[in-house]
Amino acid sequence: MAARNHVNVPLELWLAQLYDFAPFDPEQVYLSALGTAVETLLSGGTSVVDHLGLIARLELEAIAIATRAYREVGIRAFIAPLIQDESLTAGIPSGESA
Repeated sequence: MAARNHVNVPLELWLAQLYDFAPFDPEQVYLSALGTAVETLLSGGTSVVDHLGLIARLELEAIAIATRAYREVGIRAFIAPLIQDESLTAGIPSGESA
């Protein structure tokens, strides 16, 4: 078996890439929650924690949509929306010493 080269990436840079996405629309919120619920049940899970990324000006609608998807599948879900007061990239170190 060939050796794999692993690159260590600082957590902040990994998170910035992970959360570098356009906001979901309501249908994407529903499909994401539905897929998460089904995948969790098929893998033996019985509940989920959803750190839902909110849609600007549709925050309550996004929560309601995710709730509907979890109820339709019949899985227990705790929805804990991501709330932040500045962009994720603001916390990325610049590499300069203080």
